[in-house]
Amino acid sequence: MKTMKRVLLAVDPSEASQRAVAYVAQLLDTSPDIGIVLFHLELPPRMLEWGGSENAAVEARVEAQRSYDYRNLEDRRKSKGQVLLKRLQGMFPLKGASVTGRYVSFEEPLDASTISRAILDAAKEHGCGTVVVGRNSFSGWQSWFQQHVGEKLVREASNIAVWVVE
Repeated sequence: MKTMKRVLLAVDPSEASQRAVAYVAQLLDTSPDIGIVLFHLELPPRMLEWGGSENAAVEARVEAQRSYDYRNLEDRRKSKGQVLLKRLQGMFPLKGASVTGRYVSFEEPLDASTISRAILDAAKEHGCGTVVVGRNSFSGWQSWFQQHVGEKLVREASNIAVWVVE
């Protein structure tokens, strides 16, 4: 019995991610033994601080309500991410590689280091031997001062293939 190979495709709403998904879908069009894991990062939702109360019963009630409200915020943010992943999943043909998982995760801050670490952790967690990311080109001065997630992944990854699609 052949073991399914897994590819983690890290995406966001950008054009670069769309190109990466289209490339992987076309490249793996005739590879039914490859599973695609779609992965999307979001900032965790924020709530304003509350000063609390001197009354323990009021404090407990408000804290329970805040916890409930926060879980709802997280659920809505994850649902929004799942809508993106489901739309991108539709780009894969039925005969080739198939999407075997769609995951939305919260990370902060969303900078190149945090994102690359989260992607590599997710690849390891889901048993993926390859990671694919899209890459936008930076203009003039930006290219001197900003680092692409793809470049960071290539430097930090070990025992895993990294594809950077531009």
